[in-house]
Amino acid sequence: MSKVRKQTIKKDLRILSPKLYHFIVNELAEHHIHAYDLLLNGQKKDTETIEVTIRFGDGFAQAATESFSLEAIESLSSEVSEFVKSTAETCQETLKADYFKRMAP
Repeated sequence: MSKVRKQTIKKDLRILSPKLYHFIVNELAEHHIHAYDLLLNGQKKDTETIEVTIRFGDGFAQAATESFSLEAIESLSSEVSEFVKSTAETCQETLKADYFKRMAP
């Protein structure tokens, strides 16, 4: 008997959901966080849900993950906006802390 494993593949969010990718990048840019400070990945959980992972910080060690329905993504619901806003605040704190770690004598 062979076991069939369902392989979970994370894809670049730019490919998986361009609308959501641009929304996140634009919202984070308002908080002075640039696209090159982030890794945005997504993974389809089922036909109606995408799990979004935003990685940031030194070596992209920090992550924020949330699952959204395709309907919430299409309408850019308040749930998506709140996730991006809270991630922006966390990301800013992390990037500042990383900066001061590097600049410390």
